[in-house]
Amino acid sequence: PSFRYHIASPHVAFDTTGFDMVEASGAGVLQGSPVAVPLDLHARRVTGAGDVAGGILANLHVKGMLAVTGKLLTGTDLNVTSDKLTGKLDLKVDLVTGEYTVLVTGRLARYFIPGLGLVDVLTELKAVPRPGGHGTLVTGHGHVWVRRFDNAFLRSLAGGLPEIDTGLSRRPDGSLDLIGLKLKAPAIALAGNGLRRRDGTVQIAAAGRQARYGPVKLTLDGKIDRPTLDVALARPADSLGLAEVRVHLDPTAAGFDYRATGGSTLGPFA
Repeated sequence: PSFRYHIASPHVAFDTTGFDMVEASGAGVLQGSPVAVPLDLHARRVTGAGDVAGGILANLHVKGMLAVTGKLLTGTDLNVTSDKLTGKLDLKVDLVTGEYTVLVTGRLARYFIPGLGLVDVLTELKAVPRPGGHGTLVTGHGHVWVRRFDNAFLRSLAGGLPEIDTGLSRRPDGSLDLIGLKLKAPAIALAGNGLRRRDGTVQIAAAGRQARYGPVKLTLDGKIDRPTLDVALARPADSLGLAEVRVHLDPTAAGFDYRATGGSTLGPFA
């Protein structure tokens, strides 16, 4: 026997993530177990993932083949596309216990971040139930290549185009921990940890070395294009005897207001 299905809904919710204007369809033949079920799924909009992720996932399309038994649903190498994303999806759902595992690999090419520039992004994510079955635990890994750097201040510190590598873990409130973050660029190398909040602001604390100023500790908080910065420089200019220099920068319309303190050959300064 052959079969054909069509499912449509104005809104489907999975944990705190929603899908608007969802349609799924397929057709096949029943030939024993597992049943091969073609999937062609469209969703106009993804909600609950934040404005940035929601924009990336607009007009989501998942296509591939599912294998279904009375106890298990699996999908391998399903194609995932959206307005800005291309990727692959693997899933395994235990239809008896409700346990599931979802693996997603996605790539963003030439994605524009206002005030920062153009980036390429490769992300690998894994979603499983949280302990006790309440909510979804999402962890993974992200790699970012900055292809065009529009932020003049950060570009001057980096000395060129940076590359960023970080572990990822989503909190229950939807914010994202940046774990073991590493930034490499021609003039700077930093390592630390951070947090991306649901409103899109970022907090990062990192330490490393800058080619011109030597050892550096940096704390960044706010919108990535115009953050508040606290910079600690151990020995930024040996010829002037500068030591333990601390600089605080507040973003303004024209650039940054700053305050600086430290030691020098002539004594402490502010």
